[in-house]
Amino acid sequence: MAVALVAAVLIAGCGGDAGSEQAAPEGAGSEYAGVVLGEPTQRPDFTLTDVDGNPFDFYAETEGKLTFLFFGYTNCP
Repeated sequence: MAVALVAAVLIAGCGGDAGSEQAAPEGAGSEYAGVVLGEPTQRPDFTLTDVDGNPFDFYAETEGKLTFLFFGYTNCP
């Protein structure tokens, strides 16, 4: 069942109109607008607890890997 669902999604993504118009980004011809990021901060050296209760050494486990650490909070009414 799962294989059929994945196959259907992949096949649906391959179809579509192959029109002759070329896609152009909005404001084509203008200079790219964006944000230049500053230098990244050093990875903090601390230990977290994983979902099984085992220690997770953040510094050691992320060595040599691109890492994005985010602590977020949401409050839905």
